[in-house]
Amino acid sequence: MNVTVALLLTFAAAAEPAEATWMNDYGAALQIARDENRPLLVVIEDAERGVRAEAVKLSSTANDALLAPYVLCRVDIGTSYGQKVAAAFKAGGTPHLVITDRGARRQIFQRSGRMSSTEWRTTLTAYRSGRRPAPVQDWQPEICTT
Repeated sequence: MNVTVALLLTFAAAAEPAEATWMNDYGAALQIARDENRPLLVVIEDAERGVRAEAVKLSSTANDALLAPYVLCRVDIGTSYGQKVAAAFKAGGTPHLVITDRGARRQIFQRSGRMSSTEWRTTLTAYRSGRRPAPVQDWQPEICTT
């Protein structure tokens, strides 16, 4: 019976998403995204001025499933390295978010400025496959009855 309990606990632990791990080295994160064919999520922040992205706050047990598909990278523009990365992405301010396709070959989403928790969840969900979501059709075709 103890073996059964141990096996059940092992399977339950395996079913939980892994804790989100943020890297600080963009080059290393890029290589992992390419090697593992996963989308890359880059957050460019200004730690000195306290401009941090909500994604960091989303790094909790409840939200790790949202971040799990991504290779995660945080870059601080307070360093010369961070300034080079921000310039390469043409970041228009902080925080700045970039999401790439699977394998990190091209950017599929980019945005500067703060996002609400709801916007973060919506964005992370929409791009988790590493593909741009289909555009939403805002209009309905008119039906002619004449």
